[in-house]
Amino acid sequence: MVVLAPTGVAAVNVGGQTIHSFFSFKPDVTPGGIRRKGRDEKKNLYKRLTTIVIDEVSMVRADLLDCVDKFLRLNGPDPTLPFGGVQMILIGDLYQLPPVVKGEQKSLFRSHYETPYFFSAKAMEGLDMTLVELERVYRQRDDEFIRLLNAIRNRTATRKTSPPSTGAATLHSSLPQRPLHPSDEHQRFGRRINETRLPS
Repeated sequence: MVVLAPTGVAAVNVGGQTIHSFFSFKPDVTPGGIRRKGRDEKKNLYKRLTTIVIDEVSMVRADLLDCVDKFLRLNGPDPTLPFGGVQMILIGDLYQLPPVVKGEQKSLFRSHYETPYFFSAKAMEGLDMTLVELERVYRQRDDEFIRLLNAIRNRTATRKTSPPSTGAATLHSSLPQRPLHPSDEHQRFGRRINETRLPS
C-alpha cells in the first residue's frame, strides 16, 4: 500500500509522499503528457501496486487525478482497468481546502471539467465506488463546540447558533447577526486579492 497526498505538508503528516513525487510528475503535468515508463526499478514498483491511499483529496484537481489514472493504465498492473487495476482509497473533507486553479487556467479548466474537484475527473465517470462517511470527531471533546464548528462548516451558523448558557458563551457574544460564511461578493474579493498577490 502506498500513501500519497497533494502537498508536502499533508504528505509528511501521513508519513507518505506527494502525488507528484511518487509518479515523477512535473508541476505542470497534463494527462496528454503522461508516458509509459522505461525499464527501471521504479517501473516494477508500479506493476506490483495493489492499493493507493490519497489523503486530503479535496485539494486534488480533476486533471491531476486523470494523470494518475493514465499513468497507472500505462505502467500499473492492468492497462484495461481504471487506475490500472489499483484500488484507490480517497480520503478527505470537501469542506476544507479546495483545489487551486490559477487565473489563466480557469477558462481552459472549465472547458474540460465540470468542477476543479477530483470527483469531476474523467477517470471517475462510471466507477462503482463505496462511500464511507466518518462521523466521530476526535480533535475536540466539547459537544457544544463541535456543534458550533459543524454549524460554521455547514454555513448555517448565526448569532443564535450557540446559546449563552454553554461553554461557547464568549464566542457567542462576538458572533454577528448575519450568517458566518463568506458571501459570493466576499469570495470574489478574496480571489482577486489572492490572484494579484500570489505568484502565477
